[in-house]
Amino acid sequence: MKVGRVLRVFRIVNDYTVKQMAEALNMASSYVCDIESLRKSLSYKTLEKYAKVFNVSPSTILKIHEFSEENNGDFKKTLLEVVKIYVSE
Repeated sequence: MKVGRVLRVFRIVNDYTVKQMAEALNMASSYVCDIESLRKSLSYKTLEKYAKVFNVSPSTILKIHEFSEENNGDFKKTLLEVVKIYVSE
């Protein structure tokens, strides 16, 4: 699962719509959609913005991405890993 897809999982777990996410990031909704659908590349600066909104570190998002890659992009497993982050706090 690519990082944009992982960000989508984080957005869903945090109950943000695309519009709400775009507002929180101070970006256009179309740009958020493009990142999540892998039509746009993700800069580290943008990753930092996402991390701040989700109240996690950029490295946490990247660790979830690595976990997802190790599990062949399995959506359910990735979703569970993201949920674990918030349940453990």
